[in-house]
Amino acid sequence: MRLLITGTGRCGTRFLAKAITQAGVPCSHEVAFTPDRHGFRDGEVAEASWLAAPFVQPRDVYVVHVVRNPLSQIRSRRDKGTFAVRRSGGEFGPWGEFALKWCPQMRDAGTNTVRSAQHWVWWNRLVEADERIRLEDLTVEDVNRWAQVVDSSALGLYSLPPRDNVSEDPGPPFRLEHAARIPGLVELAERYGYDLTSSGDSGTVRA
Repeated sequence: MRLLITGTGRCGTRFLAKAITQAGVPCSHEVAFTPDRHGFRDGEVAEASWLAAPFVQPRDVYVVHVVRNPLSQIRSRRDKGTFAVRRSGGEFGPWGEFALKWCPQMRDAGTNTVRSAQHWVWWNRLVEADERIRLEDLTVEDVNRWAQVVDSSALGLYSLPPRDNVSEDPGPPFRLEHAARIPGLVELAERYGYDLTSSGDSGTVRA
């Protein structure tokens, strides 16, 4: 059995690739699934990539859908500039164009922020998974369980590695009043268990 972890991007896929690898199963990040490549090759057993979300996986692939609080994820995606206009004429980079191919509605959005918010809604809806987990709820036991899906003899972790892929100079917060303007965003967040009405810029997680 192979393992695939996917979501929207900026939701912990790089961190989870590191964690699965440290648990004893080599897990690549955006290698098997890129804008130009869409599947595992011989010898590859685990991958974490948001670019895999549009594709239905074979039965021998166990799919984990990781989600992150949208107020935090959208802010991070916006600051990363994935959906910002890169050149004159309204063109985007390869990752942005790949997303727009699957979610063409984003092309009509007027700003990078709105495209990033729309992406959180539509991209999450694309994922067909065996299970879903909120990044905020992740435990060592989850990582070890996924590693053992691939290799029952994987040694596992005693603690999670540090999360080092964070924005050093984040822009202004993305708040509830912004989220409420994006069709379907608040409703999907509630379905995933997020309370966006809480104080602070990242919301809370409901059990």
